Formats: sequence, C-alpha cells, structure tokens
Amino acid sequence: MEARCTLSLVEPLTGSLEPDQPLYEDCDLLIDYTDALLADLGPVLMMLYASWAGPPITRDALGELAEPVVRVHLERATREELLQRVRDEYPAVLARARERVTALRS
Repeated sequence: MEARCTLSLVEPLTGSLEPDQPLYEDCDLLIDYTDALLADLGPVLMMLYASWAGPPITRDALGELAEPVVRVHLERATREELLQRVRDEYPAVLARARERVTALRS
C-alpha cells in the first residue's frame, strides 16, 4: 500500500492524508513537506531574494534544492502513529533545507 501526506504546517499539524484510514499496514508513506518548508523558510527566502540578483526561489526550485519529499516504510501504524512519524521526520528535513539555502547565500 502507498499513502501520501502533504503537510502545510507542522504546528498545528495541518495537511492532507490519502488514503485517510484508521490503520496502515505494510505501507510506503510519501510525505511532502514543501508547503511547510515554504511557511517556515519564507522570510529567509525573501531576504535571500532581496540580496541576490538571481531569480526568485519558487516552490519548484525549493523542491529541487531541499528535497522535501520523504519516503518511509511502516509495517503497521495507526493514523495517530503515522501522523506522529510525519511530525518526527520534519526537523531533519527543515535542517537540510536551511543548510542548502544557507549555502546559496555564500
């Protein structure tokens, strides 16, 4: 089975989950953090754009730069456990995105 979660905000956890069901077994979960990263990194991206003569960092460019889609395999998880995993994966994705955006500024 494959499930997909598109996260808009981490706190409060906001996004979509498809399929949305109470239990997931032998599931590959694709988590798309692009919108959450844009929400968290928006001010940094605007400052970078203002100080840089290059093109703006669009949603697609952020996707290429930060690799915001994560795949995890779950043997068995309730909906709540799955959403906790989504929340738990985010700090590493955010740190990687910040690191790559900072590298652009150098």
